[in-house]
Amino acid sequence: MGTKMEAILTGSGGLHARYSRCSRRENVCRTQLRKHSRDQPSDNTVHFRCFSLPHRTLISVSGQDTTSFLQGIITNDMALLEEDAVCVMYAHILSVQGRTLYDIILYSLKGNPDGFNGVLLECDSTVQDSIMQLLKVYKIRRKVNFSLCPSLSLWALLPQNKAAVLGQSKPDVTAADKVLVLEQDPRTELVGWRMITSCQNNPHEIISACREGNTEEYHRHRYEIGIKPLVLLLRIILTMTLQATIPDWWPKKK
Repeated sequence: MGTKMEAILTGSGGLHARYSRCSRRENVCRTQLRKHSRDQPSDNTVHFRCFSLPHRTLISVSGQDTTSFLQGIITNDMALLEEDAVCVMYAHILSVQGRTLYDIILYSLKGNPDGFNGVLLECDSTVQDSIMQLLKVYKIRRKVNFSLCPSLSLWALLPQNKAAVLGQSKPDVTAADKVLVLEQDPRTELVGWRMITSCQNNPHEIISACREGNTEEYHRHRYEIGIKPLVLLLRIILTMTLQATIPDWWPKKK
């Protein structure tokens, strides 16, 4: 009887030892699997859609009086662009009477290794001539120069997963020397990132994981979150105002 009991206990011990070894092996496998999963890049954070923005124009503003010149005609504080942590800013251009005319995005080029200096002004292409003319009117004895930048291209970058926290999804740049500007859109993080590079460069050569999207897809996303160009809003307001001031007896076109 004692011999049988010892055999059972010995067998149980051996079974327990084998079970323990299997459990340890399973835990190791699970740990390696979790580590492997963490090491793999997430599509939410590294995969972006790149949209070309040909409907937007870039204007270079440079010279000794750039800051003071722009400070007198925009609604934001140019001193913010002097701070190291701020390289992009949203603002409106004002008329001589102080009324809002156009919305713009300003990019600071301080410390740029490519030799660029001053500020890049982004605006809607439909008003680029009006803005250039307005800048010339405001220039009066200021040491400042402006010029269009046809050699530069503007891109919008959006994560493929819209549910991702866009503020934490920074594009992974593999060719930093080809990027002039890469900043989060100052209007809202929901519009993603703005990238400025040479027209000769392709975003696939700069961003590690991206695919080029249709610009109409970007416009659709922009309108869904309520981001419309100010020039369009002003036209709508002007049309509504004119319609409201026309009396009922005014002859209408047939």
